[in-house]
Amino acid sequence: MKSGVNSRLLACAVVVFMVLTAMFIIGKTVNVHQEPVAGVKMELPDEIVGWPGYPAKVAQVEKDILGEDTEFARKIYLSPDGKLGFFLSIVLSGKDRTSIHPPEMCLRGQGWQLQPVTDIVTIRVAEPKPYKLDVMKLEAYVPGNLKTGGGKPQKLLYLYWFVGKDIMTPYKNTMTFRESWDRIAYGKSHRWAYVTLAAVVQPGDEGDTLKLMKIFLESAVPKFQLFVPENQ
Repeated sequence: MKSGVNSRLLACAVVVFMVLTAMFIIGKTVNVHQEPVAGVKMELPDEIVGWPGYPAKVAQVEKDILGEDTEFARKIYLSPDGKLGFFLSIVLSGKDRTSIHPPEMCLRGQGWQLQPVTDIVTIRVAEPKPYKLDVMKLEAYVPGNLKTGGGKPQKLLYLYWFVGKDIMTPYKNTMTFRESWDRIAYGKSHRWAYVTLAAVVQPGDEGDTLKLMKIFLESAVPKFQLFVPENQ
């Protein structure tokens, strides 16, 4: 009896895997038209919660890897005392789907070692109407200075989510499924935006920094995110 149940579960899992794989392949190959409307605007404010923002450059290697029509909006915001900086970034995809990629890939490429546990953090946005924004939280670290082999260890708090014209999600798999479904069912694709907020902190400061990041996003999100959920 038990082996029969296991066989049925395995068969179901195989079918689901095959369907998802087929959707992914078709979603990558079917000719579609691109929705011109994005869920964000590619302009970041000059200051957020009294923190001035300074333009951040896009690395050439990033431009080379991502699609030619990928758009970027990036700034580094510094606290009034200059002791803390937040890196706010929006990557907006074009026709090339590789513009939106798993954040783990970039972080590992920059030398960060990822913590195995992820978490969902809820941001309570008040404008233009109250709603909850769920974002994914990653933590990473370097044991010391990568160039000299010494120095103090550092930790990275990394919050991110994805925004389409009429959807937002903290899950990459949800974004990929929706993208493939829209391509197959409707012959269209969204201009997905990948939004991140990152801060480098000393071990032990994570809790206080995360609270500041949430306050920061509560103020920042209404200034650039156009999509607002209707069912909250």
